[in-house]
Amino acid sequence: MRIRNISKKMVSLALTIAIIGTGSGINALANSVDDGKNSQKAADNKVTVVKELTDERTENSNTYLLSDGSKKTELFLSNIRYEKDGQLKDYENEICDIQYGVLESGALVYDLKNRKIIHQEYIPFNIVDKIMAVASQSDIMVHLFNNGSSIVSKKNLSEMARYHMGIYQPMFQRVTTIVDDIYSFSKDKMIEKINLYHLNEEARKKSYQLLKDLPLTFALAETTSLEISPLNVTKASGLIKLCDYLDLKLDETIAVGDANNDYDVLKTAGLAVAMQNANDEIKEICDVIVSDNNHDGCKEAIENYLIR
Repeated sequence: MRIRNISKKMVSLALTIAIIGTGSGINALANSVDDGKNSQKAADNKVTVVKELTDERTENSNTYLLSDGSKKTELFLSNIRYEKDGQLKDYENEICDIQYGVLESGALVYDLKNRKIIHQEYIPFNIVDKIMAVASQSDIMVHLFNNGSSIVSKKNLSEMARYHMGIYQPMFQRVTTIVDDIYSFSKDKMIEKINLYHLNEEARKKSYQLLKDLPLTFALAETTSLEISPLNVTKASGLIKLCDYLDLKLDETIAVGDANNDYDVLKTAGLAVAMQNANDEIKEICDVIVSDNNHDGCKEAIENYLIR
């Protein structure tokens, strides 16, 4: 086993890495939306926040009352709270000093507390156009990441179950930016990552065959997802960038994962932790196996190897 001495300084980083494994995790960039009233006034700083409406908190949002009587909701890309004994508890209060996120499979490294981009990678414009051209020829749901925001089309959002992504639909409805035409949106945008969701595995294989010679990084996830990142960008490369930024050693880090898109970061981190629901290939390279993701496996990893 590769168990290292994890210093207190490392708690924040290692928890960030656990976030990586979820593909989603404690949040990165917050997108602000309002209820449609006086949005221009808010943009002109004529409307101010009066107070947070704590009764309207959800697992991934805060809602505020504005001085003009309207509301503003701040949405996060994944949960900032969890439910315990019928009440929502803040992760930040339970686990100290979570400050950094390695997001979008390593394309975005972010300082959560200071809302500062540490490192960012993009897919070149001409390559984005080629990916979108392939997607447009088949029945594929396109999911874009643009400057930390998650983007999907209105049509695809309503049909996520067709692409075997129905379990994520409620989260997408809360946190994604919805556009009418995903193909028009992608033009001349700085795109960090593209996920293509297919009707079946054969369709995914076909997309991969059409795209595999492009200078990109590919990963398989879920049942039919093809994740596409800039060349040489992975969760592991994001971890390395964060360690460089914090002047930390890789062998002081922990990664938790369950899928093939976690393979590189699990091989790179000092301690590799597999969820019980991980496939055999992932379990084989890990030092520790914890409970599955329906039985608090990540919590088990945190309690056993960080907070001890």
